[in-house]
Formats: sequence, C-alpha cells, structure tokens
Amino acid sequence: MKAKRKVQIPLRFFHFPELFYLNRDTKLPVRLTLLGLLYVADEDGWFEWNPPAIQKALDGFLIHEDPTPSMEVMVMENIITDVQKRNGKTQARIAEKYRSE
Repeated sequence: MKAKRKVQIPLRFFHFPELFYLNRDTKLPVRLTLLGLLYVADEDGWFEWNPPAIQKALDGFLIHEDPTPSMEVMVMENIITDVQKRNGKTQARIAEKYRSE
C-alpha cells in the first residue's frame, strides 16, 4: 500500500460537526485518521482494510498509533461504508460526503 503525495481535501472537511463530536466524545483521532485514509484511498474512496499497512504507508504522518479504533467508530457512524471482501482482500470505502466537494 502506498500513500499519495497529494490529496484533494474537501473545503468543508473541518466543518463536519460529526467529526468534531466523534473526536471529542471518543477521545480518538477520528478526523486525523480520516485525513490519513484519504491519502491511501483510490479516487473512488476505496482502501484496503489493513490498519498496520495504513500506518506504515503514512509513516507516522497523521496516524501515529493504531488506526483500528478510529476506523471502527467511523464504520459505526457510516463515515466508512461498504466494508467487504474484494479481490481476496477486505476493503472499505470512505463515504462520498467526506471525499468530494
């Protein structure tokens, strides 16, 4: 898994109240984890559900600890959707609201 050098972050990304409240209420770095996932996801928002590989691909950039708890919270809140087996690997998708303008 490789991280992209550049990523389009929606201008309204920091204005999603649900991300603020999830950070505050869970004490997890949900917003930073989501930013990191944008770097490893393809243009349609798909990424391989492999937290150690995600952490390694970002090499400590944005994600400094195991992203699994934050990713699981995002699944429960429908920020990450469509978790499924694809091509023999577990993959998931970032909801369109969080990856496009």
